[in-house]
Amino acid sequence: MKARMNKVQLILHHGEKAKFLNALQEKGILHLEINAQHVSHSLETLMAQRDRLVKAKTLIPADSKHSPDAGATDHNAYEIAQEIQALATEIDQNNSAVESIDKNIQALAPWGQFEGEYIAKLHERGIEVRFYTAPKKAFLAFNFGEKPIALISEQHGMAYFVAFEKGDSDLPFERLQLPSSSLTQLEQEKDLLKKKIAADLSKLKAFKTATPSLDKEIALLNDQIAYHEASASFQKTEDSIIHHIKGWIPENHKNSIIQFLDDNNIAYILTDPQFADDVPVILKNKKYPGTFESITKIFELPNYQELDLTPVIAVFYPIFFAYCLGDSGYGLIFVLLFGAGYFTFLKNNKVIASLGMILGLFTMVIGILKSGTIFGIPITTQRDIPFFDFFSRFVIIPETGDDPFNAFNVALILGLVQINVGVIAAIIRAWIYESFEASLSSFGKLFIIICTVVLFLGGAQEMEIFAPYQEIAKYGLGAGIVLVLLFNNIRLPILERIGSGVLPLYFIFTGLLGDTLSYIRLFALGISSGILGLVINNIGNQIMGSGFIGIVIGVIFLILGHGLNLFISGLGSFVHPLRLTFVEFYNNAGFKGGGIPFKPFKKESLNIQQES
Repeated sequence: MKARMNKVQLILHHGEKAKFLNALQEKGILHLEINAQHVSHSLETLMAQRDRLVKAKTLIPADSKHSPDAGATDHNAYEIAQEIQALATEIDQNNSAVESIDKNIQALAPWGQFEGEYIAKLHERGIEVRFYTAPKKAFLAFNFGEKPIALISEQHGMAYFVAFEKGDSDLPFERLQLPSSSLTQLEQEKDLLKKKIAADLSKLKAFKTATPSLDKEIALLNDQIAYHEASASFQKTEDSIIHHIKGWIPENHKNSIIQFLDDNNIAYILTDPQFADDVPVILKNKKYPGTFESITKIFELPNYQELDLTPVIAVFYPIFFAYCLGDSGYGLIFVLLFGAGYFTFLKNNKVIASLGMILGLFTMVIGILKSGTIFGIPITTQRDIPFFDFFSRFVIIPETGDDPFNAFNVALILGLVQINVGVIAAIIRAWIYESFEASLSSFGKLFIIICTVVLFLGGAQEMEIFAPYQEIAKYGLGAGIVLVLLFNNIRLPILERIGSGVLPLYFIFTGLLGDTLSYIRLFALGISSGILGLVINNIGNQIMGSGFIGIVIGVIFLILGHGLNLFISGLGSFVHPLRLTFVEFYNNAGFKGGGIPFKPFKKESLNIQQES
């Protein structure tokens, strides 16, 4: 669901603007429509200062800890940023120097240790020491005559040798220009640079104590930037005396903003939003569906003139995730991992921790109902164990077989159900935000989908349960086609509507097949996860059958194997239901998106002060 919004148009004298904006920013409940195109020189300066501080903050290593011996807090934020930037630049330069030295070491590695001063002494006597490389076969086959050479090393089929020559080189091999420093000198330089990098990195980590100063100054700059943007977004009358701006307020805060405006003697017009307005959006769902708002926001917010589909996502997404992961034991790991994270490493992001636990609980249940596996062990084949025997009675969706409700068919059924729910959502959206007439085309699409499925299953598949409804389905299919043709675009004249409805009708029939088949990925991912778990168990059992050492190695293999399988399968189980949601489901729901997040005009620095 979305919070209801009210439009507020503010009208004030230009002399009152500065005082009013300061008071409004401290109130912090009104979303102003900002003109982002107007960027003054002062605003550019503020943005540049903020970006400089933000960049400095990101340069502090993430694993830094507060260090009491750091003196960074004695300086202001800009001096801190300058010191951080200088350290980071020096570290980057030294890292580049280390990379260059590593390349020189690699170039010298085939030649071993030698001193350049001896080569220089030979050069003074007219003897040039030249370094060559050649394929080993070519080197052995070549007739050097009386030319003095020395084979230094052979590596990867290549020969590395030196030739002592006077005058120009006449050898037909690749001549190398080696660094002037020796391997010993290069290693010493590298060690010194690494020590310098470590020292600078330690200094950089010490700036963790300076993050409150940086955060405070960034918040102050954000406040100034927001103020300048709001001030520049006011529209003026021809005489520039009266200024006005439009904003938005959640309906439950309407009385508060009215009281504030009355207290400040500001003229205003308070109205409901119109269909053409760009209304900011606040998602407002109860605790369980609210956990899935983070999934909704991965794509984009719904616009104000359509439904928030988060409650529907909260129903289907965890089922799809669990169907893909498919192992009850893996679900238990999710519950334990995110449950621990709820109180430790995810305590500042408890929504993600709650989402992980929900997905884990669904996987624990569906892992039994569908595949009946616990850490790759099929419980239906282990009924001699009381624990497995108890849970085996709850396996109602076999992976394969002639049962009409096997895992493959159930995946398709889930897809059809979600597609139809999406079309119903499209009907409700059009009915609420446009008109009943505008929803008739989606009604037609729903009739087409349902009736086509009934005709296919009752006719082509000869399923007796659908046989009595064949005649009704034919009429329903015809009615659906008529509704799509006549009401696809109600703004057009009737004949043009029929012509423009042919293509949508084509997409409905082809999309029904394509969208439904897309849900086979639920079955495929679940099968692959289960097979990998079973293979890991078989290999682990074979390893453990070779004595005590084998048991230790086998246990380690099982832990690593199942850990890797859980990671790979978990990633696929997260991504593919997203695709089904944002492509198949959103498309059938007529999702438009493009919602603007509600961002009240407020002072961030007040929050910083309250937290500190």
